[in-house]
Amino acid sequence: MLVTAGCATPSYVDPLTQLDRGVSSPAASQYKALTLGVVLDDNTKKATELVEHDKLMGMAALNPAIVADLDSGFLTTAINDALRKRFKDVRPLERTDARHTANVDAVMILDVQIKLGSHSGDITTIVIQGIFVDDAQAVISQISGEGAEQLPSFAMSLHFKPVVNQAVERFAQALDGSTELETKLALSATTGAAPMKSVTMKSVPSPTPPGAKIAGSPVVADLPAAVPASFGTAAGRRVALVIGNAGYQNVPRLANTATDARLVAAALKKDGFDLVAGGPLIDLDRGTLIKALTAFGNLLPGSAVGVFYYAGHGLQMQGANFLVPIDANPNKPSDADVQLVDVALVLRELEDSGASLKVVILDACRNNPFGGRGLRDASGGLAQMRAPEGTIISYATQPGNVALDGESGGDSPYTLALAKSIATPGLDVLSMFNEVGVQVDATTKGTQQPWFATSPIKGRFFFAGQ
Repeated sequence: MLVTAGCATPSYVDPLTQLDRGVSSPAASQYKALTLGVVLDDNTKKATELVEHDKLMGMAALNPAIVADLDSGFLTTAINDALRKRFKDVRPLERTDARHTANVDAVMILDVQIKLGSHSGDITTIVIQGIFVDDAQAVISQISGEGAEQLPSFAMSLHFKPVVNQAVERFAQALDGSTELETKLALSATTGAAPMKSVTMKSVPSPTPPGAKIAGSPVVADLPAAVPASFGTAAGRRVALVIGNAGYQNVPRLANTATDARLVAAALKKDGFDLVAGGPLIDLDRGTLIKALTAFGNLLPGSAVGVFYYAGHGLQMQGANFLVPIDANPNKPSDADVQLVDVALVLRELEDSGASLKVVILDACRNNPFGGRGLRDASGGLAQMRAPEGTIISYATQPGNVALDGESGGDSPYTLALAKSIATPGLDVLSMFNEVGVQVDATTKGTQQPWFATSPIKGRFFFAGQ
């Protein structure tokens, strides 16, 4: 029973304006000395809007039970009460980097997912996540609670309030039981936590039946669903998303892609790039990969340079290039649209950003891992793509060819050359990719020749300076 496209929704009211209705924290709380700043992500805002919209729809249908049951204020007040019972104070923040100006000790991104049943036998589900981040916006811990109930016969109520109570209670229990979070928040409040070097992404198992509609994106454990558009953008900023997929669930794992991603991430950070989630993202399923792209797109506006790096399986099908998430298991061509990720999505995020220079690096030119299945026209290697304005697309090898992985536990020849060239002063971006090609050609004795496509690039850009 979710809003359909084209329906008007009520204007959004920030639920954190109700914080004063909370209860003072008990003396027993392990967080009683800390002031918490809360940032609402886009999922939470959208979910509460949809609840209020469905409330209006229930009123239009003259269903008083649904009107009484659907109340986004009940949800936000319950969450706020749970937080205020445990922290010294709770304050709303506009963005995650406002920690010190708002005088808070800890920052939590609130991510709420809501699925409303509409017929007897459907399930109403609410998942509440608190994603705690440090000064560098790296994730230090994630707390979640879930509530779910099946609608009975003659579903005159959607069980929204009972499910809210379940989810908030479980969220509070997880918060109280996390000694790890207690330690990390205390450390962050006194000394500031160091940025994470890498983040392993794991999806929270969904209680939702296949095909059910959910307000917001899939829930993930270690990445905010969306970073506010105002998050730290500034002219001249360098932003990068680095992904390494190795632990595939349905095909043999890749030996070096995770280490490749860590090596490239370290080189980019040394050159002043801000990385999504503070480091390389390792082993992403499809929902998490899409979510990472969304966060990347939200960080890009106002930046001078955006870089996307992917190491993992990739394949081409009917002229399109696809990245392969770790949970992919396609058996027919149509599965590509729902199980893989089209590289065109990456290009669109970069194009929409307005960044002066956009760079896509694909170390995904491997054998088709799903060979022998009913995937017509699917093959290993990647197809050549047209580079949009101000864009460079770099391949680990020539389009249609297969790249070498290197020795197990090490790095691929392409990534080794890339990381070295990124760190070399005096190489502008075009000269840098040319140097990568020369190095890989020499290392592999001509068996692998990296390739890049480019549109005209205005000005000169140096990763490591002139």
